[in-house]
Amino acid sequence: MPKAQWLNQYLKSAPVRNGFDKVLRNVNILQADQGSCVATVKVTKGDVNPLGALHGGYMKGVKVDDEVKLISKLIKAGKSFAFLDIELRNLKTDQLLVKAEQTKFKV
Repeated sequence: MPKAQWLNQYLKSAPVRNGFDKVLRNVNILQADQGSCVATVKVTKGDVNPLGALHGGYMKGVKVDDEVKLISKLIKAGKSFAFLDIELRNLKTDQLLVKAEQTKFKV
């Protein structure tokens, strides 16, 4: 089974806790390879702040019903931490919405 298909099945069937992980139900994995992942998500009311926009310092606003492409690339994976480069782009226009770096603790 391709990784993207397996990840989509997992995200749809994983138990939802009372946290941010509920957002993962709306994610559609398009591609998943060693060190990279491409996905899409449609922004819902549950994803936005009281002003109707996603949180954070974005280059361009993201609102309810916008469709977003998420592109993540592994920069480095050490023994305890992984470092990622992440972009969010408008699915229709490919306009850059967010550019971020993230550090994740490896469990």
